[in-house]
Amino acid sequence: MVDKKGVIKTFEAVFAIVLILIFIYAILPRHTESKPEVPYEVKSSFEFLLDNILTNNSLRDCLVNNPLCRNQENLQQTVIEGVPTNYEFAYVICQTPTCLCDDVCVNFQNKLRVPGCNDVCINSAPWPEEKSIYMGDVFVASYKDQQDPKIFRIWVWGK
Repeated sequence: MVDKKGVIKTFEAVFAIVLILIFIYAILPRHTESKPEVPYEVKSSFEFLLDNILTNNSLRDCLVNNPLCRNQENLQQTVIEGVPTNYEFAYVICQTPTCLCDDVCVNFQNKLRVPGCNDVCINSAPWPEEKSIYMGDVFVASYKDQQDPKIFRIWVWGK
């Protein structure tokens, strides 16, 4: 014959454990930090622009060999065509992976020097105060020379 008290005590213990787990699950916070998503148009424009720079041999040579390439019409036109509508941008060509815009920016649309960039940053608009800024960059090396490779870095934000 089976001891009924033992079965009841086991059932009570299992029931208590289940109640404790339900209580813990109910009081635990469910708030999770959502990672901000890069808008589709920004992601696709980065892919288009950076792929265009990597596959265009004349642009790659210009970026690697010519310090004034940032001011050339074909690079500026490529960037303008690659940036989505209703977005502003800034870009820089530099040699260090940690380069940022800190000293003087050149606004090529208005031909102004804007304070605030380290390596000369080419900027189409002033930096935004409280908007999401998206960055894309690419490591560029020349296809024919053994020059120091450069980094082309671009920032994009909504108007």
